[in-house]
Amino acid sequence: MFLDIFLRVFTIFAILLVGVIANRTKVLPNESSPYLISLLLNITTPCLTVYSLMQRKVTDSLKIESIQALAGTTVMIAVSVLLGFIVVRLFQRGKRPNNGLLVSIFTSVNCTFMGFPISQQLFGDTVFYFVVLTNVLFNVFFYGISPIMMNSGSGARENLKKAGRAFRTPIMISIYIGLFLMITKIKIPEPVTNCVGLIGDVTVPLSMLVIGVQLGSSHPKAFLKNYKMLLFSIVKMLLLPIAMIGFVCLFPFANDVKTALALNFVFPVAVATSAIAEQENNDYHLVAEIVTLTTILSLITIPVFATVIKVLFPF
Repeated sequence: MFLDIFLRVFTIFAILLVGVIANRTKVLPNESSPYLISLLLNITTPCLTVYSLMQRKVTDSLKIESIQALAGTTVMIAVSVLLGFIVVRLFQRGKRPNNGLLVSIFTSVNCTFMGFPISQQLFGDTVFYFVVLTNVLFNVFFYGISPIMMNSGSGARENLKKAGRAFRTPIMISIYIGLFLMITKIKIPEPVTNCVGLIGDVTVPLSMLVIGVQLGSSHPKAFLKNYKMLLFSIVKMLLLPIAMIGFVCLFPFANDVKTALALNFVFPVAVATSAIAEQENNDYHLVAEIVTLTTILSLITIPVFATVIKVLFPF
């Protein structure tokens, strides 16, 4: 089983390597990254989301499992924040100005760039559906609560407004459209459906190319000299998934829901975390270092934890 998952992950990450090479050879220079990200977030991922959701049939079990997924995610985000505070306090040996920033980094997970393609490729459309659904809550946390933690509680009103704006992103809108089509069972003309599906199929290779371009422009050797941040990144990529997988075992949920809940927390720090840190006048250079380190580490940890999840929660 591990070999099968490893080969699937390797296939996906091989595209990431192509992105690194393309960046280093200037086929996809640093200047291309914003355009690729815009294409990914505004067109291909929304198309993938709409297409996947409109293919699903609403059943009584799906309704129950959807509620389980949302409730479980809410609890698990809260637990991850608590765990983050404990880890950072131990790591920093007391209260320091950037404790809130490190907690935000610890709890940040790349559910979109990595979560969407990997969940679909490794676990199929059912788990992908739950990952997409729970992404609603992660968006609220990421854009609304996380900046508040970065600022140790200041600017709460402004960041709640940002949480509201998180509901209006193209990916969120695509979730609403997909759920609407799924619930109402409205039939879309086949040529339109096929077009949306074909555009959505671009998401997996494009997301890996984007991460590859970003890694290609980084300097990992310089990051590796910062032993403290390297250790923090290793702890984040090992402790958080282990704790969340163990916590999921306590839920009396269906195994496909448990799979999605656990899988959400095995991914590296979200790339957008550094942009949010910069907006909040925090140390975004530090965040960028940890984003790179955790992404590199995920090449090893994702196959391992994906195998564990598949063994623990067969469906």
